[in-house]
Amino acid sequence: NTTPEIVEVQIDAATGETKARSLFEDPKIIYFRGLDFDPSGQLVAVGTGTSRVLILRYPTGELVANLRGHTDELTDLDWSPDGKRIATASLDQSVRIWDPVTGQNVGFLPGHRAKIEKVRWSPDGKTLASTDQGGNLKVWRSEL
Repeated sequence: NTTPEIVEVQIDAATGETKARSLFEDPKIIYFRGLDFDPSGQLVAVGTGTSRVLILRYPTGELVANLRGHTDELTDLDWSPDGKRIATASLDQSVRIWDPVTGQNVGFLPGHRAKIEKVRWSPDGKTLASTDQGGNLKVWRSEL
């Protein structure tokens, strides 16, 4: 039984050799669901199979926030275009909006009647779209 980890892999363009180093380990994480860099490339959000989202500083792996609130497995996540919010989708049939720095849940969007599979921000950051396993699409206007 191995412990999942977040590893940075560097590839030398000239030689093709790779070097790997662990950025973060947590034996409570079963597997990862969802991964996205913020627009600046300085933070990475990692969704876990334990319904949490870890916000890590890149490339150090420093834990910035541990987002908790969903009651079932996370299925997807997406940074807002301005990097100030992150949206998460879950098998608990909800979308949540988070402040990735403070870890605060700043929005809760229920309404799906099936397990949510995907969530995406619009390019202007004012609209979210989510889809579920029942074939439904929800479009949410957000001023958060």
